[in-house]
Amino acid sequence: MQTPLGSDTFIVRRFEYVEELGEPFQLTLELESAETEIAAEQLVGKQFTVTIPLSIGGSRYFNAFMESFSRLSQDGRLGRYRAVGIPWYALLKRTQNSQIFCDVNLPDMISQVFAKFPFASYNVLGFYPRTKWESRTQYRESCFNFIQRSLQQEGVYYFWTHEQSKHTLNSCDNVSNHAPFPGYKKIPYLTAERGQESQEHVYEWNIETALQPGSAVLKDYNYAEPTNELLVTGPAKQPLGPGPLEVFDHPGLYQTKSDGDRYAEIRIEEMECRQRVFRGRAQCLGLAAGFTFSLQDFPVASENGTYLTTTMRLTLGDVAEAEEDGRQGSLVGPAGSASGSAYWYDCEFAAIASSVQYRSRFSAVVPQVFGLQTAFVHAPDGQDPKTPYTDQLGRIQLMFPWSRDGQQTAWVRKAQVMAGDGWGHMHCPRQGDEVLVAFEHGIVDRPVIVGCLYNGNTKPPLPLPDAAHIHVFKDQGGNLFTLNPQEDGQTVTLSSPVASTVLTLGGDTPNPS
Repeated sequence: MQTPLGSDTFIVRRFEYVEELGEPFQLTLELESAETEIAAEQLVGKQFTVTIPLSIGGSRYFNAFMESFSRLSQDGRLGRYRAVGIPWYALLKRTQNSQIFCDVNLPDMISQVFAKFPFASYNVLGFYPRTKWESRTQYRESCFNFIQRSLQQEGVYYFWTHEQSKHTLNSCDNVSNHAPFPGYKKIPYLTAERGQESQEHVYEWNIETALQPGSAVLKDYNYAEPTNELLVTGPAKQPLGPGPLEVFDHPGLYQTKSDGDRYAEIRIEEMECRQRVFRGRAQCLGLAAGFTFSLQDFPVASENGTYLTTTMRLTLGDVAEAEEDGRQGSLVGPAGSASGSAYWYDCEFAAIASSVQYRSRFSAVVPQVFGLQTAFVHAPDGQDPKTPYTDQLGRIQLMFPWSRDGQQTAWVRKAQVMAGDGWGHMHCPRQGDEVLVAFEHGIVDRPVIVGCLYNGNTKPPLPLPDAAHIHVFKDQGGNLFTLNPQEDGQTVTLSSPVASTVLTLGGDTPNPS
């Protein structure tokens, strides 16, 4: 075991490595050391590597960042410790940010986020064409959750590879992105009675078939093309069950039917890949989530085939411990041990047919915006402050107070008093105006301006509270329309700064005819 304290500080007494496609791994170690007072600060947050020799030659590395380090006990001669390792990606759970990305697709957005972390190591194995989001917002969430939910929405998952001094996140989205673990293309099935423990093998193999929905149905609405029908259906390829088991969701988080079709397909693949799962145990060090293997010599001939490992738990421990607990396992040594002693090991795993497309569960939390927020109208440098910055739909861009990097939003609609085809009311806020913003379905990427606000710098057009009884409409040029409801003095006034033109209806002074 190589740590910042060297390669001979610790003896690994127990090793447990757990991984799943599309999730961070976890490595838990129980250690012994002649050093009884090791300062955790020397290890926590640092990288370490456990090296396990393989029976086929070479070694398998497990590299991680140490998340925690605990002293379990010490008897004066040896200290016992527990260490937990996690990937660099899981470190991003310890962040939180709010930021806006405009006109960006998934690969570019991932690159921008990961570029802020010098310890990030990732590899893109293949993204098919992705949606270019008009707006994608990280809102009061960790960078981990933001990337995780974006990957899951787009049907992208990942697996881990380890080297002597680093580990790498490999993002993928297709069955063609997977290959056998080096040296373990074929793994035989052998029962314990056949006495083949010297050969790495699968010794337990079960199949689990579970009922899943028969279709995923999504719907959404695109206000830029309001008559477009965006209802889409993703049917299961091999449905089970007595009738139409349908999962429907709205909004589906898409703006075109082609994106909707793809999202519906991803959702049904997410469920269908869990319809037929193979679970097993093996005395094998070459099983890894994201890698394929060919099962050989299983008594049911139809199940001899190629599989993709989706989850894996590899456990190693002292031989004496295994004998006490009655565990079944093969021996390997020295597995990072300074003593050169042998270790037992065992592997539990789950797999699916390699021809089945895997998708991660959509388990990440999508942040919701509760209530209203304020924002300020944005315009580019050089824009005349008296001229609204808008587009053909009367939309404007905003700057939220929480946008630390000064990134404005994409175009945002503004609610009007009336809105018809060629008729209605229109008011476009100017640069710097404060507005009140709501969010459709609580989705941060779907803001709508529902009102305008005065503040300490932007004051009402008439002095308050003295003129609080007057209803007033005044534009930036000084044109004024007021309604004075005071009893016995009701007036309606129209005025313009051009030639000081004033028209008053009601009151004591009639207008000249």
